[in-house]
Amino acid sequence: MGWATAVDEQGIKASSSPLLAARAAAPHCQLTQSRKPYRHGGDLTIQADAAMVCDQEGKGNFTASLRQYQGLGIWRTKDVQGYRNRHDRSFPVTLLFDCSRLTTSGWIYRSNIGNATLRNSNGYWGDHNVFSQTATIHCA
Repeated sequence: MGWATAVDEQGIKASSSPLLAARAAAPHCQLTQSRKPYRHGGDLTIQADAAMVCDQEGKGNFTASLRQYQGLGIWRTKDVQGYRNRHDRSFPVTLLFDCSRLTTSGWIYRSNIGNATLRNSNGYWGDHNVFSQTATIHCA
């Protein structure tokens, strides 16, 4: 005897499925960024792109930065962009830094996704400290 027949013979009102309504899956996001920072066109602007794209809408926090290596393990932040408590499913940013022609040697740059989270009624997704490859960029 099948489920529907058993329910009908007992006179029980039920849903059309023997399984309880399944809870929606927790959100999942993907982080993308430039492989490494680059000079934008022919000007002196160094650029890196980063984004968090999710399969569901929710309240998102996303922060990315462009950093310059100073030596001795020290990275100086040159630009920070992001979103705080924004309700969406896509969080793109463009990081920019204008370097000087007075610099004759190249500097090493990288981008960093520092914080990436999405929360909604189905759950939570998060990641942090995702670095791009480094790039030596000459501005002179």
